[in-house]
Amino acid sequence: MKQTELQYTAGLFDGRGTITLWKPSTFKWKLPLVRLTVTKKRYALLDFLQDTYGGTVSNAEKDGKRRYWCITAESALLFLQAIRPHVKVPLRQQQIDYILTIPRFKNSFRPTRTEVVTRAVFEAEWKIRFKKGKK
Repeated sequence: MKQTELQYTAGLFDGRGTITLWKPSTFKWKLPLVRLTVTKKRYALLDFLQDTYGGTVSNAEKDGKRRYWCITAESALLFLQAIRPHVKVPLRQQQIDYILTIPRFKNSFRPTRTEVVTRAVFEAEWKIRFKKGKK
């Protein structure tokens, strides 16, 4: 992938992207998945993200005016690793660095039995680090 495409994608994610800790109801493991989304009205941008990084594009509203691109699991980590050098927003940099340095996210989404960090502890730490002062 070209540097300019990575820079553009990082800028798009800086401005319109969301990082969510997500646990489907059928999820067997205690730890959440990382879910990345970008919501836009321009379908071509979302199609570019889907073609380049995978994931799905769906309607965000019932009237169909907005759509969103969503990517989870290991594909989300590969995406974050690719764009991290080009991300400019400090809070977004911290969030990505935090996710990429946690061994269970860096290596696999299937934690071993020896994992000592539970979902509740991880989510509490996420809130403390990144949601201070937000109401």
